[in-house]
Amino acid sequence: MKKLFYGDNLDVLRKFVRDETVDLCYIDPPFNSKRNYNCICNNNGKLIDIIELSNSFWRFLNETVSKV
Repeated sequence: MKKLFYGDNLDVLRKFVRDETVDLCYIDPPFNSKRNYNCICNNNGKLIDIIELSNSFWRFLNETVSKV
């Protein structure tokens, strides 16, 4: 199952992940900074938030993997 969760790591783990089902959990610092890291990226003059950018990446990756 391929899933990407966006949010506070403890909230996501508690709400969406069953016990003893995780093979790898990657959590990127900084932790407890109280800052909003939902950045806006510029794509040829079009503003895209990081969630849409990651969704686009996953669509691209799924199409690429299916052709390999």
